[in-house]
Amino acid sequence: MCDKGTVARIVMVNQQQLVGKIAGFDAFTILVAAKGVEIMVYKSAVAVIGPAPSEKA
Repeated sequence: MCDKGTVARIVMVNQQQLVGKIAGFDAFTILVAAKGVEIMVYKSAVAVIGPAPSEKA
């Protein structure tokens, strides 16, 4: 699921959601490309990682 280039939905422990392409990751962080910028998220702040919702809904 968490391969580079995968589009994912990340739900944080504070219930904020982030949808974007996984640009990279290491032992402590995930780098997500979303809305034209790259956002670094600490893994300790992540509650759930899942597939991005399809746009056909």
